[in-house]
Amino acid sequence: MRIFCYSSGLRGAAAVCCPQMALDRKPQLLIVAGEPSGDRAAANVATQLKQQGCTDLIGVGGDQMAEAGVQLVCHIHNQASVGVAESVRRLSFWMDMWHNLRHSANRLKPAVALLVDAPEFNLPLARVLSEAGTTVVYYVGPQVWAWRRHRLGLLKERTDVVALILPFEKPLYDRAGVNAVYVGHPLLDEPRPRNPRHIRRQLGMGPMDRLVAFLPGSRPGEVARHAGPMIESAEMLTQQGISCVFAPGPHSAAPKIIERAKAVGMQLPPPHVSGRNVLGAARAAIVASGTATLEAATLGTPLAIVYRVDGISWQLGQFLVKVPYVGLPNLIAGRGGIPELLQDQVTGPALFQQALKLLEPEENRRQKAIFAFIADQLGTAGAARQVASLVLDRLP
Repeated sequence: MRIFCYSSGLRGAAAVCCPQMALDRKPQLLIVAGEPSGDRAAANVATQLKQQGCTDLIGVGGDQMAEAGVQLVCHIHNQASVGVAESVRRLSFWMDMWHNLRHSANRLKPAVALLVDAPEFNLPLARVLSEAGTTVVYYVGPQVWAWRRHRLGLLKERTDVVALILPFEKPLYDRAGVNAVYVGHPLLDEPRPRNPRHIRRQLGMGPMDRLVAFLPGSRPGEVARHAGPMIESAEMLTQQGISCVFAPGPHSAAPKIIERAKAVGMQLPPPHVSGRNVLGAARAAIVASGTATLEAATLGTPLAIVYRVDGISWQLGQFLVKVPYVGLPNLIAGRGGIPELLQDQVTGPALFQQALKLLEPEENRRQKAIFAFIADQLGTAGAARQVASLVLDRLP
């Protein structure tokens, strides 16, 4: 069985493609993933597919797809964006990739397509594929609970099934008549972090050191917006004997940001120490809104959530986004138990005060109770296995 994979918006600095290889091989399954988290989720599904007999994996994607055994015909790097301004700057890239992929999909007519996240790209692609007779499985549904609820109608028309990763989404999809299945969150499929004592040694810290992790995001724009206040607060924390680690996503921090972080005494994890391992070793964390906030919660690390976007996106969001919270832990818990600092609230002194509070035993206990409720809502591991089954059930 041949599988052709395309992953949009991944890590690195360049794009290297061999499109003729993809065009010469007629796939049964097309996988389209977006952003680093989408690449990781798609890689986990690819691993499950291999274990169930799909051993010849051909694709276009990122590092984790390659590590999962996918033969990459194109490696696309660092095109993820947050906000209107960043999206506009990358528009030409997406348009070129859209036309190339649409041409290939129409020509090859895969039997099944697995589209992972990236709704701006994947929902139009779902229309092209469904009209060509391809069965579409959508993994990681669009955030219709926050905005653009009309997408539910598009999903109903263009997909055979939607695999959801957040428990509160299912009733909304059901009411709209979308065939949807809650499969669990991909984070639950990830291995536990390495021993915290070992990670602390790797960071040059002792087992009793108070360690605060700062995760500014996985995209260059996110890191640039969050780094300044995080570094400023870390400088104040280090003056009080608190250790700080700065852990941006791979290849996402400009050299001048790294230099500023080091200059105030922040540690940077070595390349083989992931952000997940840093979170597992930390006593508290300041985390940019996104999947990493839920990762901290599932690992039991008390956190505060920060979120800054460009001014245009912030103003638009005031009118368009209809949710009471930004962070996934609060959305799943259904209450604002995890502190959120948004836009102008994200300052060095504010983050400093939040970090001190997170290190207090009472706050630690309070957040741990919320984490237990979140774990109960999420259920057990097995998202990738369930998605692989949804795909295999639809292959001829």
